[in-house]
Amino acid sequence: MPVNARTVWDAGVVLGYCTDTNYNPKAGLDHELKLLNVMFSMWDIIKMMGPNTASYIQMGDQLGKLEPGMLADIVLLDGDPLEGYWNWLKTKVVVKGGVVVVEKR
Repeated sequence: MPVNARTVWDAGVVLGYCTDTNYNPKAGLDHELKLLNVMFSMWDIIKMMGPNTASYIQMGDQLGKLEPGMLADIVLLDGDPLEGYWNWLKTKVVVKGGVVVVEKR
């Protein structure tokens, strides 16, 4: 239930993020972000997808932040991600392992 997820988040529980691999990736992300958007702010969702997930998989010392010495894949969007989850689906550039793998500029 959405209320339960929000209640545990407010209590300080670390929630992580995962996309079910049986979905089309973009459709799956859209579906999950719509649900999360009901309960959480965009900042909360960013925390879930970055630092919280890295911490949950015990890799917080290597992942979850964009800073020197950390491993990072970078996604550039065509829209403000804090305006709404729908802007998260407007990918322009993806850099994975230092290589541009998506280029839609």
